[in-house]
Amino acid sequence: MSNSFVNPTLVAQEALTALEEQLAASGLVYRGVERDFNTPRAKGNTINVKTPATFSAKNFITATSAQNITESYVAVTLDTIADVTVDITSKEMTLSIDDLSKQVIQPAAYALAEQIESNVLAALVAGASLSETKSATAAIGDIGALAKALDLKKVPKSERYLFFAPLHHYEYNALDAIVHFEKSQNIAALREAEVGRLFGFDCYSSTLLPNTDAATAGTATSYKITGTIGATDIALSSLSAATATIKAGDKFIYDNHIYTFAEDGTGDTSAIASIDITPALHKAATAADVFEVRAPFSVAFHKSALTLAVAPQELPLGGAEGAVAVSPNGLAVRVVYGYTQSSKTNNISIDVLYGIKILDGNRAVRMIDA
Repeated sequence: MSNSFVNPTLVAQEALTALEEQLAASGLVYRGVERDFNTPRAKGNTINVKTPATFSAKNFITATSAQNITESYVAVTLDTIADVTVDITSKEMTLSIDDLSKQVIQPAAYALAEQIESNVLAALVAGASLSETKSATAAIGDIGALAKALDLKKVPKSERYLFFAPLHHYEYNALDAIVHFEKSQNIAALREAEVGRLFGFDCYSSTLLPNTDAATAGTATSYKITGTIGATDIALSSLSAATATIKAGDKFIYDNHIYTFAEDGTGDTSAIASIDITPALHKAATAADVFEVRAPFSVAFHKSALTLAVAPQELPLGGAEGAVAVSPNGLAVRVVYGYTQSSKTNNISIDVLYGIKILDGNRAVRMIDA
């Protein structure tokens, strides 16, 4: 490509910066980095994420008893590539990095962040071992119940976070106990996306938390799914009732990914032979259990409840031009300039390779509607 084109290294660095700025929950979960993090990886590879050391306090009597610092790791499969590929003209490629960032890089990074954030929040909601029911009329005690649930599991009080679904956020934000929460260090934040600090939680609101898009959810409260990788239609079995229904907009979480039903469905002897979903199934499923989403969920968690592992990727062989940018905290973005011969168009591909794993379900508690 012409030397007048913006260098892919600059694009990768700009995309990485924009991505980091957009991550919320994804930036608060555990991000232990393995020693050879800079080694390029491929989809399906396993990465070893170092977990924090743990110790036991002992009574001192006559002498100390030294404990070894033992490093432990958890294996996380890098099973997802979030990708944004954009067709672009030669004229657009000669823009300044600032202009290209506004028109292409930042919007692409926002889309990547949205997918990663959606996966992380879905994994926290589905992987939480603890659950609390929201009062029919929002009450400040609901938030206290989330904190209590974690306290009873002896979860550390530091680095606790609470993400409100938008509908929950506005209900709780209207409570006098919060509106007049004079001890809050940042009263203005209570009316913004960062809600403030309550009951030991740093609180946020996110539109990416699982919720149905249907005006009225279907009646199916449980089912199993069967489908091939890449399929946009699946079969449902073991419905909660013989003629249970699915409504377009209802969702489910499978293997940390969230899917939306694209059409209505009605059970026939507790099964639906075929029903459309979006996006395409990322992993094959055979009568697989899923987490049903028929209402809004909020979730509270400790940093160590879940880990997000991100790794750099190899650049393609051949004439493609590209670059990888890696941040000190373990994020990595790959940028590749390409050319699609069949349509005779230039394109930029910006992608992130990552994997998600629940470390301790007892360190996350979801709040469900009454």
